[in-house]
Amino acid sequence: MPRHLSLGFLLLLSAASAGAFAQSTDGKDWLSGTWVMCEDPDGHAMHSLQFNADGTGSIVSADGTTPFLHKHSRQWVSMLVNPGGIVLPPSTLTVSQDMDKLFLKSETTGHSLFYVRAEKAKAFKCSAK
Repeated sequence: MPRHLSLGFLLLLSAASAGAFAQSTDGKDWLSGTWVMCEDPDGHAMHSLQFNADGTGSIVSADGTTPFLHKHSRQWVSMLVNPGGIVLPPSTLTVSQDMDKLFLKSETTGHSLFYVRAEKAKAFKCSAK
């Protein structure tokens, strides 16, 4: 792995272990839990994002799981994905104002897909299969 990618991965991991994560006013981490893909105009395979309070997480799909590290605020979530030992450039999701959706804009198509908490997928009438 190139040295600059290893360093970036280690820096994000350090931030995660230092507890540099936004929390809601009630002291609970608003992001922790499972978020499912709800709408995707580009038709990617269905998957979910599992965010853990310690800054780790996984992309879960029919093909298996892919680990990632994350940090976040109330406006954004930055993910550093590590498929098969290869560190990809960070992905940044934006957070809806009411903090119930996470948006990821494709740099290729300009379309945005979004995620909602697993327990709210029915309420949002998610159509992703």
